[in-house]
Amino acid sequence: MHINSLVLAFVAPLIALTSAAPLMRRAPATIHTKCTVPGTFALSFDDGPYNQTWDLIKTLNEENIKATFFINGNNFDNIETESVTTSDGVRSYLDHLRFMHTSGHQIASHTYEHAVLTGLSEEEVTRQMNALSDIIYNTVSVRPRYMRPPTGAYDDTVLNILGNLGYEVAIWDIDPKDYEDYDLQRKEDVFSSYLDQETATPPTSAHMSLMHDVHPQTGPYLLPWVVRQVRAKGYRFATVAECLNDPRPYQ
Repeated sequence: MHINSLVLAFVAPLIALTSAAPLMRRAPATIHTKCTVPGTFALSFDDGPYNQTWDLIKTLNEENIKATFFINGNNFDNIETESVTTSDGVRSYLDHLRFMHTSGHQIASHTYEHAVLTGLSEEEVTRQMNALSDIIYNTVSVRPRYMRPPTGAYDDTVLNILGNLGYEVAIWDIDPKDYEDYDLQRKEDVFSSYLDQETATPPTSAHMSLMHDVHPQTGPYLLPWVVRQVRAKGYRFATVAECLNDPRPYQ
């Protein structure tokens, strides 16, 4: 009894000191605005899954393309509880995540509720990231390492929090604003303005494009055109992690 008391008297202050000390923090998240592996082209899709996502995945699979999906947990629908009718019948949104993963696409984070992170508390940013990470892990047994902040908004505070949570930040260098309307020519012109700058064969530049799998004008109409044009220029399609020469898409 006497020995236990002595041990407790010695250890208790150490426990208190350790608990009071701040946790070791990682470096701020790195920002990636374009691909770095020459000749690669990363197709990335935000805001899903939703009622267009399943067939867009099928289109990518038919073309043997691996893309990256920056998903939300509760944006257009709640992916934990809701389902949608697809060309293969009714599928839950968690089925969509499984379909993405088994097809070899990269699953990344776009926050749980499509929350603009700037101005939020550290606790709320952490909740937005962890809530979605838990859903992904519980569904396909991986945790995303890459994220894209909604609207592309971030500041030093957000980068510090994201870095501490183990994330890399992927933005984009090509944005056709596919969410605005059905003006496909204008969107095609945006892609062409980048692709036409490449004169080398094979190409030496590299790009990361932003589109949205939730809009009906993207998968059936814009995507097939983009695939043809990118391939005609000799680019190789890759996931975001692959086009950054990163062997670790997940934490």
